[in-house]
Amino acid sequence: MEKENADDVEATDDDYAQIREQLSTLINACGDYDRKTVKTVLANLQQKTWPPSINESLDEMSENLLSGDFESVAISAGRIIESI
Repeated sequence: MEKENADDVEATDDDYAQIREQLSTLINACGDYDRKTVKTVLANLQQKTWPPSINESLDEMSENLLSGDFESVAISAGRIIESI
């Protein structure tokens, strides 16, 4: 699987613009408790190869969504946006 060997991954400015936009959508959906939109955005983001720290955060967000913890998902999304 490519994600596991993603140590050398370098995302472009366009990639980061895309993830910022997607995560903003996700944060808004969390505020509305819109599980379907959050799940769709996460699935779309997880299809792309990101640096390991972002992949780990996306995986953690998926786990939090499974337990219905929208607040933690939104906080994690905000942290990713701040870090890029």
